[in-house]
Amino acid sequence: MEKNPKVSVVIPTYNSAQFIVETLESVFAQTYKDYEVIVVDDGSTDNTKEVLKPYMSKIRYIYKENGGAASARNVGIKNAQGEYIAFLDSDDLWLPEKLEKQVRYFEKHPQIDMVFADCIRFGEEVSNTPRNYTKRLISNDMFVNIWWYNIVPTSTVMVRKSCFEKVGLFDESRELETTEDKEMWLRIAREYKVGYLKEIVTKYRVRTSGYSRSNIDRAYNSAKLVIDKYWKDVKTRGYTRKFYNLKLHRYYLNYGLSLFSIGDSKGAHMKFREALRYNPKSLKALFWYLITSLNYRS
Repeated sequence: MEKNPKVSVVIPTYNSAQFIVETLESVFAQTYKDYEVIVVDDGSTDNTKEVLKPYMSKIRYIYKENGGAASARNVGIKNAQGEYIAFLDSDDLWLPEKLEKQVRYFEKHPQIDMVFADCIRFGEEVSNTPRNYTKRLISNDMFVNIWWYNIVPTSTVMVRKSCFEKVGLFDESRELETTEDKEMWLRIAREYKVGYLKEIVTKYRVRTSGYSRSNIDRAYNSAKLVIDKYWKDVKTRGYTRKFYNLKLHRYYLNYGLSLFSIGDSKGAHMKFREALRYNPKSLKALFWYLITSLNYRS
């Protein structure tokens, strides 16, 4: 009887034919070999299936109607046979020892149920920029850290499959379609222990060409839903309304900077005004509020 693999690698993909072969090659180059690869094609209309043909003997390919990344990951979870699930987006890359280091981490820390790590950012307008999340940790409570800042790159995550039996699957609602991963990590961190491997294991591809006002609004509206949904859990950990206000200050400040980056000075101005409302002493928010005031009124 054939034994199940230790790790199930779940790769959701949608119209990523130009990237997915390189992504798969980064999996096959892993020093750790006890894994299966599940590619969930979320209704691609490009030549994804064609470019995957040479790899069909090495992967489990599942095609489904388009439903978003959350639904594709859920199909992968349901079909996974491994004790651990490692998520990998179809345009990201793993460094060769990614799986080996994380399996070893679980073996050394049996109390941990999910682990994430650092990454390198590369791609459009970015060249191998390391992201070290140590400086983003503001608490010993990983749930609070994840709520405060999106410190978990999805393609660095490995989690015990058994966790999903308790917390459920990814939320597939359209309202959360850009923040469904963070929402899941919060659910897991609320119930289980989450570890952080302070090593770079993944190359995260930055793709900025699709930025638009509607995309930015959708992402920030989704983020706000998650902030509010889990604030009550943060509050039970002893944090006050002041902490929530500081979080909203950062939210609106970043929202404004995103809008300013695409030339929407008027929209950015309104977000900087909100940032000041939640933290009137913020010199950074005041600076950008004044700059955008001059820009869109000129």
